[in-house]
Amino acid sequence: MLSTLKEAGLFKKFLLSLTGVGLSSYALVRSYNALHLDDPVFHHERFYYKQIVQPFVTPVVRVLEGGARSTISISCMAGIALDYYIHKILVEDFKLCDSYRDEVDERSANKLLKLFKSNGGLYVKFGQQFVAMRGFIPDVYADTLKQLQDKAPHLNIREVEGVFIRELGRTRQELFSQFEEEPIAAASLAQVHRAVTVDGRQVAVKIQYPKVSYYLNSDLFSQRVMNRLISYLTGKKVGQPEEVQDAILLELDFIGEANNSKRTKYNFRDRSDVHVPIVLDEISGKNLLVMEYIGTRDDPAVKVNDKLGITSLGLSVKEVSATLNEVFAEMVFKHGFVHGDLHAANVFVRNRHGRPQIVLLDHGLYMELPKSVSQGYAKFWRAVVMGDDDGVKEYCDSLGIKNYKLFKMINTFSGYDVDLSQSSGEVMKKEELEELMKKFEQMSDSFDDLARKAPKELAIVLRTSALLRAINIELGSPVNRFTIMARVADRTIRGGEEAPLVVRYFFEAKILMQEIKMYIIGLLLKMFRPFLMGHVARSVVNSF
Repeated sequence: MLSTLKEAGLFKKFLLSLTGVGLSSYALVRSYNALHLDDPVFHHERFYYKQIVQPFVTPVVRVLEGGARSTISISCMAGIALDYYIHKILVEDFKLCDSYRDEVDERSANKLLKLFKSNGGLYVKFGQQFVAMRGFIPDVYADTLKQLQDKAPHLNIREVEGVFIRELGRTRQELFSQFEEEPIAAASLAQVHRAVTVDGRQVAVKIQYPKVSYYLNSDLFSQRVMNRLISYLTGKKVGQPEEVQDAILLELDFIGEANNSKRTKYNFRDRSDVHVPIVLDEISGKNLLVMEYIGTRDDPAVKVNDKLGITSLGLSVKEVSATLNEVFAEMVFKHGFVHGDLHAANVFVRNRHGRPQIVLLDHGLYMELPKSVSQGYAKFWRAVVMGDDDGVKEYCDSLGIKNYKLFKMINTFSGYDVDLSQSSGEVMKKEELEELMKKFEQMSDSFDDLARKAPKELAIVLRTSALLRAINIELGSPVNRFTIMARVADRTIRGGEEAPLVVRYFFEAKILMQEIKMYIIGLLLKMFRPFLMGHVARSVVNSF
């Protein structure tokens, strides 16, 4: 018995010793790893390039720290879930007042903010996605996490130096005669600096955060676990992890982004009203992208949603919106190569001989549409305009979509912009919004079926269409995007050739009828919003 206890005591000491050795080893490899991650001077040492220790050190640190990050994030989500669960029990089982629900929301939002800030990297992007969901989540979440948009963490100049040396083996001073140390933009995955090359060219320097790719796998794993937890608690499927991962990987590939920009530049080579900044390949790399700077003092440019800025350039807001939407339609139907992130920060406009020129930025996320998809989608749009329900149904059948009416509604109404938030001079009341959401929840199964059956390429198309809808509304909805999409679709089907005059007039008459119908619907929604929102919801639900 005594010998057993002694053995047990020795075993305990052995475990403690092993733990100490493990922690010490981790501290050593982490210290080494920190040097090669952050210190540009260390990169000039010859022994670093022998790559002897590095392949063994980095995986160990990634596994240990990635596991720690995942554990922290999952623990945070579990704590939030428990908070809401306790709240639910107190309200439903003990019939207590629901007065402190706002406190639970605020407490949970602050927990998420702390988590996203401390982990950084992709977590900042996750937080920004929360902000984009305003209206579908409690306002306190969007208000609290908005800090991640206004004050996104960024690299200091020493870390920036390290990126140049790792990518090109050269210092900042060797590459640029001028370099603004403070970034002009800091997003979730990269930051942008303004600089002047040694040969005098004004450029924008896009630098990827090393932390993003370093913890990529563990952070994506955490996101999948968090989505499953939310799905379990709510009973609804949340997110498409594979698609999210693919999109992030595309955005992290700066070489691929450079190639995308060149391809888009070639696609629109015959249009002087579209410009894609030139990439300087000789001083770019996998995590570093140097390109032509847009918006100099001599050649000003403004964001495409800046209505006052557009007019100050002497340009027509309507012409700007029409040009942008026509460019998108050509991406979809003509080229089959669609920019997946056309929000206002990625589209600028400048004056070219009195006409607007659209400048497309940030080419990391693109979706290539197979010819069969782009042509089929163009035929679908023409069938919608011509009132050919059989043609619409045939297209949906080819995708395996049973509810063709819902698919038609999603596509056509995504082309018509009614800003309901300002209708009748007031914002929709909370009770009205809740009633409307309850009615549309009944259609969730149909939407899930569409998400599964429709080609994933069309998801990017519809997402980008929603971004352009937001821009068009900010500009005062000067154009009908449905009309533009329909005309480009028809022109593409005809191979760019003009249709006979009679056929063209007939097609335009059909478009006009659709415009009148949509105008009446929009007018009714604005005039009788409180009544019609509930009535339309009931009609939509009952019709499917």
